[in-house]
Amino acid sequence: MATEQLVIAYAGSLAYFDPAQQAPKGLLSRLFGTYQVDNLDISTRSAYYLFAGLQQLIANHPEYATRIKLHFWGAIDKRTAAQAAKMGVQPCVQIESYKAKADSLRTLQQADVLFLPLETEKNGQRPLFIPGKLYEYLATGKPVLAVAGSSDCTDILRKAGTGIIVNPFDSAAIAAALKELCDNKARLGEIYRVNEEVVKEYSFDVIAGKMVGVFETVLKNK
Repeated sequence: MATEQLVIAYAGSLAYFDPAQQAPKGLLSRLFGTYQVDNLDISTRSAYYLFAGLQQLIANHPEYATRIKLHFWGAIDKRTAAQAAKMGVQPCVQIESYKAKADSLRTLQQADVLFLPLETEKNGQRPLFIPGKLYEYLATGKPVLAVAGSSDCTDILRKAGTGIIVNPFDSAAIAAALKELCDNKARLGEIYRVNEEVVKEYSFDVIAGKMVGVFETVLKNK
């Protein structure tokens, strides 16, 4: 975008987490009854850890308070704005309701970096769930800040060359990643050069084609 401000965008559903309260029984436990949520930490599918990293960056480098903008839209938990204010990062946060699909994709494309909060492993279970948002993000060719542990999803981002994978429980690492992204705003396309072959491999058309192949094989073997 034509500004010195680094814009980090997120579109979709965003849960809420407050470490002072009980861990949320949110998105995954509601949508995936058979998913092993007891062995996953779903608190990291919230804005809290990104806010904590931004909070630390601003505490150490106050000048970055005007250089970073977090732009969220969609089904964003209403408590998220209050949490941003409580943590002192509200001036950096813009929250909107749903956008039409075309408008959402256009706004993602205008951002500098895309935010991807993911569930993290607990009790040694590696997350296998890959959100559809990943494919949408890959198609933009933008760098993706994934606040997450090791998973199939982060493996794909690394292969694509666009992933910045940060431990959600390490606020200093998140702060450092935000600072580096901000400092290198003009060179992000060069630093995080997208692997077009990987993006093509995980495009909607290719994935859909593979699914069709699976169903055809199953039907033939009935």
